This record gives sequence, structure tokens and C-alpha cells, in this order.
Amino acid sequence: MRVIIVGAGIGGLATAIAARREGLEVTVIERAAELLPVGAGIQITPNAARVCDHLGILSSVKQKGVVLDGTTYRSYRDGKVLRFMAGGAHHLQLYKAPWVVIHRADYLEILVETAKSLGTHIQLNATIKYIDFEKTVVHFADGTLLDAEIVVGADGKCPPGLWSFCRSQITGGLCAPSETGDQAYRGTFTRQQLLALNDSKVTDLCDKKEQTIWLGPGKHAVFYPLQKGEMLNLVLIVPDDLPDGETKYPADIDEMRAHFQDWDETIKKIISCLTNCLKWKLCKLDELESWSKGNVCLLGDACHPTLPYQAQGAAMAVEDAVVLSRLLGRLHKKQEAGGDADNCPTVGAVLKVYESLRKIRTLTNVKGANANRYWNHLEDGPLQEARDDAMLSFKHHDWALLDPAYDQNLYGFDVIEDADKVADAVFGA
Repeated sequence: MRVIIVGAGIGGLATAIAARREGLEVTVIERAAELLPVGAGIQITPNAARVCDHLGILSSVKQKGVVLDGTTYRSYRDGKVLRFMAGGAHHLQLYKAPWVVIHRADYLEILVETAKSLGTHIQLNATIKYIDFEKTVVHFADGTLLDAEIVVGADGKCPPGLWSFCRSQITGGLCAPSETGDQAYRGTFTRQQLLALNDSKVTDLCDKKEQTIWLGPGKHAVFYPLQKGEMLNLVLIVPDDLPDGETKYPADIDEMRAHFQDWDETIKKIISCLTNCLKWKLCKLDELESWSKGNVCLLGDACHPTLPYQAQGAAMAVEDAVVLSRLLGRLHKKQEAGGDADNCPTVGAVLKVYESLRKIRTLTNVKGANANRYWNHLEDGPLQEARDDAMLSFKHHDWALLDPAYDQNLYGFDVIEDADKVADAVFGA
């Protein structure tokens, strides 16, 4: 069974690895002329770490990244701790997997090397002209073509913003993203840059294997270590001031610092070390009616892009990858075994099963990220005070992220076991 995967990002490469482990023939096509080490930090939450374990890359991920001991939420005013959420051994006990933070370039390198070692063919500098859904053939701009039994559109990060060529082919339109009103500054520092500040609180943060999140009116800041603590990652979320149609732009550093002039001195000192970065418009996409057409389907940000407030964009993509590959692997085995063709589902039918397995969970995540945006950015007042009180005292609160049952479902749910149960029902145990 031949599979074409469009897009050599995290979701596409994870699909390639998972599909190869199921015995499928895989070609990844990528429009870039080369795979460059780009980006900054990315979070591999416990649900994604379990997928990495299934793919056989978790040990490499932990070696290149940092296993978090926990996350500390702080007030923007003075850095007062609102809640510490334990990681480390606590995550292993609850979710059977760690929470790892890693540089995106390191993560992609691991995925590329693993995919290639398993026999994946990666075709670069490949621009698609159109997809023939009747014949499951990809036509390229240079006049060449490639056929397969399945085409997977994992091109959700295709510039600009959340555009996906495969999505536009399936829906027959552009499905343009809409603005959220937020933008993100992203940057990294070396440990030595921050230690040079000679500030005990900054040094303490650099020495910890923790994520720190400051919550403030209309804004928040996220800070965590990378590359064994030798690099630190910073994300600043502020109100969007980019013009319509602009998705990223070089940041005005003075303007960026002005957003946080009344904040905790510690985060202000960290920000002072950031001398250049980009700012990115944060966009969202309405739920799609369908993720597939014929033998072509979508995966990851191509069909369910999410805001970064729950650190689940890449996690949901790799979950998609293993669920889709498990189902296709079972179909492949049934086809190889022969027998009654009438009792064997079509590829299109299996893609609908994949969508039914993933759509509710990914939609729940999108809604959860939207809710986190609301609770992260409360203006000073009664709602903010009630939120802070609940965080400090572990009281019941409407913010789902403070509910252990919500966290257990998000981080502890076993998508592979779930997929296998459904596959047993579809294909027979």
C-alpha cells in the first residue's frame, strides 16, 4: 500500500514513521528546497510523549530536550506563585509519560532521521499543481505526477499562516483563517546571556527544569529551558497590531518591551535580553465539515489548527499520525490476507473512521485552547481574583485546566488503544 504525505513537518514525518512501521510504502513531498533547522521551542506533552514512545523516538527526544519537573503559574504584577503543577515522576505516575520541551529543529531532526532510516522517501522542492481525487494522483507544477492508494495532507504550516493547499483542494475553496486579536513574540536566549544579568531570581529560573507562565490582563508570557538548559525559550502573547493580511513581521523591540513595562521585574529582565525576534499573528479556522475526499485526507493543522494556549498543536498532529497509520496498517494486512473483498472496507471508508475517531478529541482541544486564552488574559477584577484564589487554594473553578479529570483526559487518554479497539470492530479482532 503506497502512501503520499504532503508536508515534511512534525505531523507529516510522524505519519511517515508510523506508516512505515505498519509496513506501508511512504513518500513525503515537501515544497521547500531543503529541510532547514528553523523555529524555537515546542512542548511534547505526556500524550505526545507516549506517541513518541510508540514511534521509537522518545529516548532521543529526552536526550535532546528537557523533561520538565513542573509548571509554575505566576502573577504578572510581582511574580507571586499562583500554582505549581508537578511534572516529572508525577506525570509518569498519572500519564505513563513525561512532559518534554525541545527545540523544534532538534525534534524535526529526530523525525527526519528516523523516517529515512525506516525507508521513507522524502522528495524536496516539490510544488503541487493539483490533486486528482478520482485516480488518487498528485500532479506537480513541473509536469510530473505521483500516484498512490492514499494521499495525506499534512501541510497545515504551509505559509502564510494556516494555509493548506490540500485543504483547499478538498474543500474547493481557500478556507481562510480568521484573526484572533492576539499576536506572539518568540525568541530564545543562551543560558550565559541570562546569567550575565547577575539577578538571583533569573538565575534560579535558569537552574530549574520548569516552565514558568506569567498571567496578566490581555497578555501572558511563557518561559522554559531547551537543550539541557543551555538555551531558554520565551513566548510573549499580546494584543495583535499587525495589519490585515500580515502574518509575521520583524518585531520592534522597544514596542515589545513596552507591553510589559508594568510587569514583574523578573520577566522584564528576561525580556531585556531579547534583541531581535519576529512577531506572529495568531489565527484560527472554523471547524471543517469533512477531513477527506475520496482517498485523500487531512491531518494536524491542515484540518484542526489550534491556538497555542494548550500546547497541543503538534501533540494532536502526532496523535492523528498514529491513529491513521494503525487503521491503514490493519487495512493493508486484511488486503494482503485476501479473502472476501466485499467484507474489506475501502480506503475512503477507513479515512472516515479515522475522522470519526479524531474529530471530537481535536475539537475539544481547540475549544480548550480558546478557553485558556480567556482565563489567561483576564482583566484585573473579580473574575481574575476568583481565578487566582482557585489556583492558590485548589478550589473548584470553571477553568477546565484546573480540573484533574480534564487533564487526565487530555494527557492520559491512550489514542493507540482506542484506535485498536475500533480497528478490531471494523476489521475483526
